[in-house]
Amino acid sequence: MNTSMRRGARPTAMIPFEVDYEEASFYLSHWLKNAPCVVDELQNLRTGRDGLKGIYLPYWTFDSRTTTQYTGKRGTGPKGRESWEDVSGVAQRSFNDLMVPASRCMPRENLDALEPWLLDKLEPIRPDYVAGFTVEASTMSLEQAFELARPRMDDKICDTIGKKIGGTDYRITSRTTTHTDIRFRYILLPVWLGVYRHEGKLYRVVINARSGEVHGDPPPRSVTKVAVRTVKAYFIAFILVTLFFWLQILF
Repeated sequence: MNTSMRRGARPTAMIPFEVDYEEASFYLSHWLKNAPCVVDELQNLRTGRDGLKGIYLPYWTFDSRTTTQYTGKRGTGPKGRESWEDVSGVAQRSFNDLMVPASRCMPRENLDALEPWLLDKLEPIRPDYVAGFTVEASTMSLEQAFELARPRMDDKICDTIGKKIGGTDYRITSRTTTHTDIRFRYILLPVWLGVYRHEGKLYRVVINARSGEVHGDPPPRSVTKVAVRTVKAYFIAFILVTLFFWLQILF
């Protein structure tokens, strides 16, 4: 892996915005109908008073072929009464376009919610695609990104080892992984981002500008407000039932 590509690197590919502002507002309106709690500040994102901002987020992607030498134990028989035997072997697994977000302006849970991205839509960087949008620069080096990719690869490698060991249960006692044919890309992906503040806390709504998927964290329902609304609903129901009862008596 060429480790000379550090901070200040330039992206080599991008997915252009396929969802424009009007479409993003439409998707947001539909999402708001099902949101558990909608406050005025969140509504303002749809009406345009605060609005959505188009931004290209930085990502690293990695390809790698892995070979893992492992030892472990294979369990057979009923759970809790297994018979265990020592095993060892070699597991191979390839990874293609494993994505690592390099954005510092958005929490990881928001970034994860934007997936999956169809990277077959990637195109070379073009100035006219970028014009009018904010481009966030990566502050994450190639080495840092690869270190974040490793645990995700390791999880899948362990799955592969488990399948090779077989049995009714298994244990991995040691493993050593070698990476070969490592390739990487620094890319830009399009997002509509809405940020609003409610009761002193910052909230975000993000829209995948390729698929139109909306994800966000609306503020939690106020216990007091919910209680007041519940009391009002019961009071109105009581008035209606009482009114109906007296109308039956009078007429």
